Amino acid sequence: MLKDVITTDVDRAGALGDVIREGRRINQPYLLNALNYLNFSNKFVIVSFRHPEKGGSVSYRARPSRCRDGIFECQWTHPEKPAHLTSGYEFKEILIPIGCQLLLIKPRVEYLGEKHIRCSIPDSCLEISTRQTERVPCRSIQARLNQNGKILVGRMADFSAIAFRVAIETESASWQELGPDGLVDALLFDRDNILYSGKCRIIRQASGPDMKFFILEPVDIKRKLFDKKEFRNTRLSLDPAPAIVFRHPFTGRQHFLRTIDVSGGGFCVEENADQTALLPGMRIPELELHFANRFKAICKAQVIYRSPGSQTSPDDTVKCGLAVIDMTPDEHAKLLSMLYQTLNDKSYFCGTVDLDTLWRFFFETGFIYPNKYRLFQKNKESIKQTYKKLYIETSEIARHFVYQDKGRIHGHVAMLRFYNNAWLIHHHAACKTGQTRAGLVVLNQIGRFINDSHRLRSLHMQFVFCYYRPENRFPARVFGGSARSIGDRQGCSTDSFAYYLFRSSYGSRGKLAAPWHLVKTDKDDLLQLERQYRHNSGGLMLKALNLEPEAEHLGSLVSAYTQNGFMRGRYLVSLKRGKALEAIFMLNIADVGLNLSDLTNSITAIIIDAKNLTKEILHNVLATQMEVYAQEEIPVLLYPQSYATESGLSTEKDYVLWILNMRYTDRYFKFMHRILGRFHS
Repeated sequence: MLKDVITTDVDRAGALGDVIREGRRINQPYLLNALNYLNFSNKFVIVSFRHPEKGGSVSYRARPSRCRDGIFECQWTHPEKPAHLTSGYEFKEILIPIGCQLLLIKPRVEYLGEKHIRCSIPDSCLEISTRQTERVPCRSIQARLNQNGKILVGRMADFSAIAFRVAIETESASWQELGPDGLVDALLFDRDNILYSGKCRIIRQASGPDMKFFILEPVDIKRKLFDKKEFRNTRLSLDPAPAIVFRHPFTGRQHFLRTIDVSGGGFCVEENADQTALLPGMRIPELELHFANRFKAICKAQVIYRSPGSQTSPDDTVKCGLAVIDMTPDEHAKLLSMLYQTLNDKSYFCGTVDLDTLWRFFFETGFIYPNKYRLFQKNKESIKQTYKKLYIETSEIARHFVYQDKGRIHGHVAMLRFYNNAWLIHHHAACKTGQTRAGLVVLNQIGRFINDSHRLRSLHMQFVFCYYRPENRFPARVFGGSARSIGDRQGCSTDSFAYYLFRSSYGSRGKLAAPWHLVKTDKDDLLQLERQYRHNSGGLMLKALNLEPEAEHLGSLVSAYTQNGFMRGRYLVSLKRGKALEAIFMLNIADVGLNLSDLTNSITAIIIDAKNLTKEILHNVLATQMEVYAQEEIPVLLYPQSYATESGLSTEKDYVLWILNMRYTDRYFKFMHRILGRFHS
């Protein structure tokens, strides 16, 4: 009965609970077309009855048949016998909803029965202006209303972006206790998704035989989905303008709206004010962004604001902003590639790269220097295959940025999702000739990508990190400088490591002498590591590198690597002397050359207590772990850096691990804007 009995105890126009504003006479041909349209669309009219003595009224939905021979019939949509046939009600009028208007007719009734009503078609009808926006029947949308702990559960009956109607069975709760003019927290959902939640004002109530109807007006026309940012996503007005296409989550209607501007995090569209369908706070589970005939990008979106439209006709149009809630990495890469190249036609994001040109660029710029090449030369063929997958085939775990002109690469930087929620920035290189300052351009592009991406769940980007040599002036200025500028080690931190290439000949693979022994790292070991690291550093290393006691395993990340044709693994091993924890070894396993310094296929040794841990014992441990890699040599990172000096261990160089928390991007971009000026925007 929810969809069929409209309401009772209302005045003549109150069958829909609205106020008649004005009316004009419409001729019969228009009326015939309107009735036939409703028949074609399987929509309904509203048949009203009034009790001659009691004065109350009741309205029912009915579906009109095709008009013919001056007659039309309407089939009752409810399964039960209409109350007007036995309760003394008399026929009053028929209301025909057409968009925001109502057509009102008072035809002569030829037949009134339990299944249908048959009427003659009048010569004219009255067009009634009733609503600011069209109210549309809803599909199966559940509703939950909460007012000061009183909870009512029902269904959404019909929808407009200005107000919507919820029907509650009178037996489900003591609805009388709801304040008639108060606020309620409304939750609207279907079987799979929460579609809306927000505060609404009860602007009207009405009663049906078994239902209580609430007309609810959302209070907020702007939603704060994310914290406000000083450095926002770059918005572009494109020509031709892309359009959004989506099926409305409440009504099931298909909508096609032209965008005003687009960014990597959302878009703005314009609607006719009387046809607006975008309710601030409403979530759209699947929305397509169409770029002419080139491609489409699919996302989940949420409406975040609605405001007056163009200056020329502010009353006729509204502007609505939508934020991208989530998007698959592949779809997001397609969108950003289009936007970034619009900003700079020489900047390419995740595009196909000629690998021979790329390798030549790496060697010519000195990024691959002789000692680095020696490290991976014997694996060069497998590395070529790895880079074919990275740069030619689609990969959700990797991103690359190339500044290229006339077939020549001038700048390059790449990113790799290497931990659950942390992306590695690496392979930053640029030509030293010319006036392009390509190194700054691609670094700026990395910042733009971070700003556009870190809020998407599918990207898993809570941190970005990189390793740099402290003697290299540019990264020391940019990354080290940003950490000092932010001044909060929970926002941005640096930690120093000693590095050397360990060879299997350095140590014995025999069993450690008692009381030294190796065990699988457990939660208690990570708790001790956390206490010590918090005391000594207080940075982000444990959070970003999944070394916290409650951190999730890398299972989903390993699966993503496997699905994209790459190798990824990690083992944590604890070195103990008796019961005392002396060190934790993190064995990262990945394709050789995934990072050209092979820091992604290396061992990180975190020293807990250096007093008793000699370099000989350290080498003994490292030698036993070489079996995991099936290699003769492996990069080792030692933390803290001071251990190498204290133990007399000869190392090759130092690295600084820089980590940025995505909650601090505004501070980072403010610093970058200050030092890079026009190259950061």
